[in-house]
Amino acid sequence: MKKLFFIFFLLFISGTVFSLTLKAEQNGYEKGSDIPLSGSCDAGEVHKIKAELGNLQIFEEQINCFEGKFSYTHSTSYLDPSGNWTITLFTQNSETQIIVQIEPVPESAFYRITFLSPAVFTFQRGEPVFISVEITDSGNPVLEAEVVMFDVFGRRIQLKDEGNGIYDINYGIPFNSQIGKWDLFVTAQKNQESKNYGGERKIETNIVQTQFDFEFIEPENRTFEQSDSVPFRVKVRYPSGQKLSKVLVETAELRVNNSTFPMEMNSEGELVLNYYAQESGNLIHTIFVEDIAGNQAEANLELTITCSVTCLLKSYGLIVLAFILVFGVVAKLFYSKTKKSFDLLALQKEREKTMELIKNIQTEYFGKAVMPASSYKSNLAEYKARLIDLDEKIKQMKKKIEETK
Repeated sequence: MKKLFFIFFLLFISGTVFSLTLKAEQNGYEKGSDIPLSGSCDAGEVHKIKAELGNLQIFEEQINCFEGKFSYTHSTSYLDPSGNWTITLFTQNSETQIIVQIEPVPESAFYRITFLSPAVFTFQRGEPVFISVEITDSGNPVLEAEVVMFDVFGRRIQLKDEGNGIYDINYGIPFNSQIGKWDLFVTAQKNQESKNYGGERKIETNIVQTQFDFEFIEPENRTFEQSDSVPFRVKVRYPSGQKLSKVLVETAELRVNNSTFPMEMNSEGELVLNYYAQESGNLIHTIFVEDIAGNQAEANLELTITCSVTCLLKSYGLIVLAFILVFGVVAKLFYSKTKKSFDLLALQKEREKTMELIKNIQTEYFGKAVMPASSYKSNLAEYKARLIDLDEKIKQMKKKIEETK
């Protein structure tokens, strides 16, 4: 029983020592007043207290914890935005929060703030934005005021006094800023005749994913053979003109149909690749880039890839070989048959010529009686022997031709 009581006692002590509480003396305060804050804290821990309005970071301070208690007072100014502040007391392991309403007073809204720029209200990550405001008092320019804006991370940034009530800044939307709504908040403050006056204004803007700018340095040509090495060299920039650096690259690749080829970045900050086409035809080559913040973009380049003799042999070698073999067999058969036909025709013409010779000697012997009997008989015997030989050859040739059909 004593042991159980001791355990509960330890839990009670630990719950008391390691709990945070935070309170303000009232729920709302006017701009320019002090906000007293107090509560319990954890001995031995580092404590901080901060105030935020949405993503606007109004203040953050480290506080001291004495005997489990703390007190802290924040003095507001007209440079602080009005609204419901979330005030948080926190350590590395725990936190507690309260809501305090900060209300404007006539003096804090004394100046009129007019946005001269930007003219559009949707920005890409990485895009340069010129922010310019005019501050007036009853139509007259307010000179030498302190003017701040809250950037996309909620940080205060001082605007430059250009004179004649104009205050501006060249601001670049960070490439890793939060996508979505951004309240561009501007506040102003000036001490005039020992009294503070101020003003505030905000416009609602939207931040979208960036679209990189691609500059193709290579390839310069648009036609290559499949056996060629195609050099790719591409510069990639954010809308601000800043180069995509090696440390910011998450993915960089060349995509052709269903194939991907990783690209590298050289010392000049260019994406490079020596690529050998795996197909021929008019092919779309896509450069795809994604940075570490998730910004994605792609650019297309159409190249004509032709098939060389080597490529044809590699791609269609078996088909070409089969065609050659078939063509060779057909050609051989056709040539053989054609040659036999010509040989037969030559034999037939020779037979006709021999018959003509027989007729001629018969005419000379019987009709004209100019040929001796001995010459007639010897010539006739020779011609008849030739006819017999020709008839045999013609017979054999016709048989060969018949066999090739």
